[in-house]
Amino acid sequence: MLRLVWQYGHGFRGDVQEVQRVERAIGDARTWLTSLEERNRLPGTSKLHSQRRAGEARADDQDGPQRRIHAPAYEPAPRSATVEGSAPARQGVDNETEGFLSMARRRSLLALPALLAAAPRAQAQPAWPDRPIAIVVGFLPGGSVDIGARLLADRMAPRLGPQARIIIENRPGAGGSLAAEYVARQPADGHLLTVSSASSHGTNPAALPDTVRYDALGDFTHLAVIGGGPMCIVVPGSSPHRSIAALVAAAKAARAPLLWGSSGSGGIGHLTGELFAHRAGFRGEYVPYRGGSAVLEAMRKAEIDFSVEVLASAMPHLRDGSSRALAVTSPGRHSLLPDVASLQEQGFAGFDIVTWNVLQGPRGIPDAVADRINRAAMEAMAEPDLRRRLAGAGIDPAEPSTPDSTREFVASELRKFQGIVRETGLRLGRG
Repeated sequence: MLRLVWQYGHGFRGDVQEVQRVERAIGDARTWLTSLEERNRLPGTSKLHSQRRAGEARADDQDGPQRRIHAPAYEPAPRSATVEGSAPARQGVDNETEGFLSMARRRSLLALPALLAAAPRAQAQPAWPDRPIAIVVGFLPGGSVDIGARLLADRMAPRLGPQARIIIENRPGAGGSLAAEYVARQPADGHLLTVSSASSHGTNPAALPDTVRYDALGDFTHLAVIGGGPMCIVVPGSSPHRSIAALVAAAKAARAPLLWGSSGSGGIGHLTGELFAHRAGFRGEYVPYRGGSAVLEAMRKAEIDFSVEVLASAMPHLRDGSSRALAVTSPGRHSLLPDVASLQEQGFAGFDIVTWNVLQGPRGIPDAVADRINRAAMEAMAEPDLRRRLAGAGIDPAEPSTPDSTREFVASELRKFQGIVRETGLRLGRG
């Protein structure tokens, strides 16, 4: 009984099966108490009375008729008889039995309120999810983060329940930082998540430590690593530059700085472009955009001379010829662009920057909910079709991850970008 009180009076989860278990336990307790009352109501059926009568019978059998000793028959104490310091015993029940019964009754009555209180608390806690889940994306529709979030959401929803729905909510701006700030302030009930990027949780906190209004590690529940891929250095399809060497030579010879752009000031494209220009030995004029699709549209119109963009965002424009890739920022070539050399191949030793996407939520999502989300994401990511579609969009699917390993991954990447900021000397305001 005391075990049930502890189990149901503390940390009660509240699913339907446990509610039913509580109700059965309450019924069992009541039945047990009633049977105890009935068993002790008549002296002839009391445990102590039966034991004494059995002892008398054994003595008669052992002594035989010659030595039979007739002990006085056990007579129950009168109704008014009392023992000093104790309550009056009930008729037909001795003080020892009465004490046992009273103690059992007190424990049972003390236990029942806790059991009864547990069931309403359980019924008041709805199952999760009980409404649509929103995944916030800090970039415009059509960019790499948006593409990855939509592909994942489509496969995760059925694994969270037959009626589960996941919607995508785009909140672009500041390289994903606006969305991150918004998510960090929301209730941690598991109904609002975000697909964060290397910009919002790596380069922005590294390059904008005085203006980013969230802790990239401490303000979030880290759920799963989705994937990533290299950045591309891209020029308009009409550009005369067909190699990194030609672009660098033009930048150094130009009277006015070349215009270049990426998705948000302080984002991974911005930091990658600054590192590229720093190591190449030229300075350009940076133009921030609100998302990868906006950058590539500017490229289509030849409004800028080059951009540094995530491969997944650039692929549609590379395929239709409106843009042309000169290099990838990973150590080696990418399978989607086998003819495009990496920066390392073109003389930039040690240049290695890739972007990534992680699934997160506000700090404090219950462990049970976080584990369900992670499990749904990992099961979805194991699907060959989803992995193929992600790879086709330029997002290399990640290896399996846990909430703990996801947090460790984000922490290590943040340290890497902080090192790059120190090398380039960047100190940026919100753009």
